[in-house]
Parts: sequence; C-alpha cells; structure tokens
Amino acid sequence: MKMHRILTLLFLVLTINLWGQGIEFFQGTWDEALTKAKEEGKIIFVDAYASWCGPCKRMSANVFPQEKVGDFYNKHFINIKYDMEKPESTEFRKYHQANAYPTLLFIDFDNSLVHKKVGALDVAGFLRLGETALKMVDRTDQYAPIYESGDRSPELVLNYIKALNQAGKPSLKIANDYVNTKPDFSKEQNLLILYEATVQADSRIFNMMTKYKPQITNIVGAPAVNEKIKEACKATVQTAVEFKSEDLLNEAQEKCKKFIPIEFSWFEKESNRLFALKTKNSKQYIKSAKSMVDDKSLDEMERQKLMKDIVVEVLDVFDKDVKVLKLAEDYSKDLVKMDDIYAHRYMLAEVQYVSGKYLDAKSNAMAALAKANAKKVNPRKIQILLKKIEEHS
Repeated sequence: MKMHRILTLLFLVLTINLWGQGIEFFQGTWDEALTKAKEEGKIIFVDAYASWCGPCKRMSANVFPQEKVGDFYNKHFINIKYDMEKPESTEFRKYHQANAYPTLLFIDFDNSLVHKKVGALDVAGFLRLGETALKMVDRTDQYAPIYESGDRSPELVLNYIKALNQAGKPSLKIANDYVNTKPDFSKEQNLLILYEATVQADSRIFNMMTKYKPQITNIVGAPAVNEKIKEACKATVQTAVEFKSEDLLNEAQEKCKKFIPIEFSWFEKESNRLFALKTKNSKQYIKSAKSMVDDKSLDEMERQKLMKDIVVEVLDVFDKDVKVLKLAEDYSKDLVKMDDIYAHRYMLAEVQYVSGKYLDAKSNAMAALAKANAKKVNPRKIQILLKKIEEHS
C-alpha cells in the first residue's frame, strides 16, 4: 500500500513536470473566472469541447501542452475548459452559442464575447488566434482621460501602457515621458513599466529595460524577459524591413545576440531572409532560406511549413529570377517526396509553370487534379492553372 502511494505521487510529479509548461486552466467557477479577469485586466479564453470530439482531443494533446502556447496564453488570458455536454455547462453553451466542437471563445470580464472560432487549430494558428483576440479589446479609453488630466502615478501609467500595447497602439511616448520624470527604479512598479513598455529594440526604453534586466527577471522570470527582448528585436526587424534599413537590421541582430544568445542563430537567419525578401536580394535570400531549411533543430512538420512559405514568397517576389525559382522548384519536389498530396503537386506545377517548364507543369497539375478529385476538394484553382499551361503548350 505504501509503495502504491509512492508510485502515485511519482506519477503526479511527472505529470505536473510534463504538462506544467503548457496552458494552465483555471479550476474555479465561471463567476470566479470573470472576477479574476477583471482584477487582472485580462480576457478569458474558453475551450468549449466535448469528450467524444476527436479534434478537441488533438488540441488537448498536441497544442495546449506546448511551452510557447502556455507562455503566451498564461500571460495574456484566464484560461478555462468546459465540457459542453455536461449539465453544468448548459447555461454557458446557450448564452455563448457553443454548439460545435471545439469552439474557442474569448470573453471579456463583463461576459461579453470578444472573439470566437469554431474548429481545431495547430500551434501557429492558435497563437495567431490569441493575438487577434487581444487586439480586439481596447481599454485605452479608461485610462487616457485620467492621464490627460495629469495623473502620472505608476499604477495609472503601467495600466495605460498595458492597454495601449494590447490594443496595438503606440506606447513609447507615454513610457519616455514617464522615464523623463526620473522615477525610482528600485521600486517594482517602475521596473514593470520598463518591462511592459519594451516594444522596440531600437529604443531608449529597451536599453533601460536591459540595464535593469536582473531586477526585472526577479519579478517576472527569465522566460518572460527573454520573450520580451525577442519580440522587441522582431519588431525592430519589421521596421528595418519596412524602411529597408540595414542599420536597424544590424541593431536588432546585435541586441538579440547580446541579450538572448541562445535565440540568435535562428533569429539571424530569419531576419536576413525577411530583409532579403523585401530588398529583393536574391543571393542573400537563397543563402538565408537554405540555412533555415537545413537547420537540424527543425522537425519534419516545421521544415515542410518553412518550405511552403519559401515557395510562396518566391512566387510573389522572385518570379523572374531563375536561380531563386530553381530553389523553389527543388523545395516543391522535396514536399512531394515528403507527402504526395494535391496541394504539394499543385505548388510544384505552379513553380514549373512560372519557370516556363510547361510539360512538367501540366503533368504535376494533372496529378494534383486527380488527387483533389479523390479527396473531393474544390479543384477550381488547379483547373485555372491547367488552362494557363495549355495556352502556352
């Protein structure tokens, strides 16, 4: 009996360690969740599922336990799961019209619906869904009038900056104005203001946040600080891409290397690829794309997705460049070898059509059409491509 208890405890510890990095689901009542969301200024994510639902089980097994999903959803939402076919869920199901499973709901603390998606998603899609939901809640009107009236208390400034960031609005001016008052950075709230306001690596606030990195880490933890730095560096890369600024690109890469070196190798490859795409630098694009696809840290699904992204980018930007089109054709062929589905055959046919290889394009388009028909998928885009190919044959 004693050994049984020990094994049970060991199982529980192992389970907690295995699942602790994913989404933490709130165990209280709905009213308690609404109260907690209001107190923390968050919205509630609800996984409305059914016990027999296959896609629900797949999300629970493959998406919710992922570390990056947990990091994002635990930070931004109060998370809760409801089996919609249990009697205690009847009122919730009717009120929020969750009648298909899974239904992924985002609900504000006043019980109003913010965003809703029916159907299962992969990790990337689920993260994008959460980002979309966050931007649909704008609480800046609660704080702007008070701020404009002269209130510069750290509590108000912190909440205002959070609300601005959540709504996707600029917050750096508010943060810089506050920093100009020379607040005491031995105080936790002032350190949190630096943390929340760090949205661009090319900023004074970023430099100050990294100066106080050890103190801020003691408050929010190393993973949160590193994620904040990475997102700020990504934002600066986006600015560099928008304005075609190599100086900003270099600044983002240097700061990533300095403050989160473990992330630097992939960050450098990805940012170089994005910059080469924007500047239409085919030589740099090929080099960056190859280095990413050849990265040994990728699993097969990640590599497939990356190859698809690269093929789409090439067709959008480099459709007249023979060398880059060759890269896209090679990756399209690799995708067919990995998984010979209609979408991959269609992608290969499209690249070959743009490259002027009309016989090969027709052969692969016909194969794509047969596979689409077998799966009862709408073949319209394949038929359009075949018509274009035939015009050149």
